[in-house]
Amino acid sequence: INTADPKAAQITDLASLEVAYPGRLDAVIVWFRVYKAYNFLNGTFVPTGDPINTYAFDAVPQSASYTIDVLNHSMESWMSLKSMTNPPDDIWVPPQTPTPAPGPSTGAASSVLSTVSLLFCVGLSA
Repeated sequence: INTADPKAAQITDLASLEVAYPGRLDAVIVWFRVYKAYNFLNGTFVPTGDPINTYAFDAVPQSASYTIDVLNHSMESWMSLKSMTNPPDDIWVPPQTPTPAPGPSTGAASSVLSTVSLLFCVGLSA
């Protein structure tokens, strides 16, 4: 949500989003489901031939805390994989540069997301 939105301070989770903007969350879920499958041309939805997206959790958005946990877990897994000197043969890891650029540290996702008013996650498995 845009922090300049007059209702931004009122929106702290999905329930408060629904109160501030009834139906907006459902509209976002529908958009993510069909955005690749249809083009909107001259006021008409035209099928692209791509399939409609499907979601885990019966398309029920997950909480911000769950989303942060998933992001932190993903980052920790990636950092662990990058630090392997001999990764498994079935996993490709890009070659390291002689002087790797500094990257985010473990927990950085939480600090970045703490500045976001609202974050929700659709489509990740439990």
